[in-house]
Amino acid sequence: TSAGAATSASSFFFARGLAAFFSFGAASSPSAAAFWASRVAAFAFALGKPHWKSLPIWGAGARQEVLARCRLMFANKFLGTAQAHTPPILISLILDTTSVAVYDVLVRLPRFAKSVLGLMNAAVLPVASRLEAAADSPGLSRLNRVGLITVAAISLPPLAAGAVFSKELLSWWISETFAEYWIWQSVMFLVPALTVLVGYGATSLLTRARAIFVMNKIMLVQLVLHLTISLSMVGQWKECAFIFGQVTATGATFLVQMKFIGHEHNFANSDFHPLLAGSACIGLLVGVSFALNIQRVVSSPPTLVVAVAVWCTLAWTVAFFSMLSASQRHRLLQEARA
Repeated sequence: TSAGAATSASSFFFARGLAAFFSFGAASSPSAAAFWASRVAAFAFALGKPHWKSLPIWGAGARQEVLARCRLMFANKFLGTAQAHTPPILISLILDTTSVAVYDVLVRLPRFAKSVLGLMNAAVLPVASRLEAAADSPGLSRLNRVGLITVAAISLPPLAAGAVFSKELLSWWISETFAEYWIWQSVMFLVPALTVLVGYGATSLLTRARAIFVMNKIMLVQLVLHLTISLSMVGQWKECAFIFGQVTATGATFLVQMKFIGHEHNFANSDFHPLLAGSACIGLLVGVSFALNIQRVVSSPPTLVVAVAVWCTLAWTVAFFSMLSASQRHRLLQEARA
């Protein structure tokens, strides 16, 4: 459309304008002038569209509700950002830049896994909003109960595989120098494992302002606990103290968050039994893997890929039978064949 073309053109001129501004100064930046001209033209074009004239004017109540929800979401995003980016800043101030690099390497793969697996949670919000608007409480509860178990069955095996083969991943990905820190990366995989479960249950609660407020308070307690534990242990474990603090804080608040999510979705205690059984089976598989030292089969990057793939397949099989009921397994197989 014309408006889209104007927006794209203005973005191009904005980039050109920034480059010219920092290179030659604002006075010799015709691209910057073109950017502002295109922005004004796009705004004037949008005002001239007839559908804008038919939009109702918001009342004071609607504005207050929108602003209240914006404040809650801003606090939620701020707390999440602070938890991710405060440790490197504190490490650089307390220790040195080398410690920052070590910390960044150890948390890189767990954070990547958290971001990728978190994409599964994006699909639940539109469906949950529709069910919430229709006041379909049983449907919403069923969506979250089945979805939570499915997300756990999909996401926990690869995260557990990352913990099992942590030393080999660091050796072949970075160097043998970082392999001595493998235990900290292995422990760090607990954070995305717990966060992806909380994230799925909390995403469908974004339509409820009170639920967002409560989750924000829990996140604030988690952040304070994370930094307090980390700073108290930094003299002993240096940059790894911040990994210990985050894992401890995430684990300490996990049960509180899941209890609140279960209460909001009307879960019975038995609804969590498949999740607990599957998590215990995968945890047992991790323990057996370390006890048998299966990592010794890895001798090169290709063998590492094969070992991780085989381990994930075995863990997914365990999750398939321990987390899903017979009817859920039958339905999943039908969907896979279709």
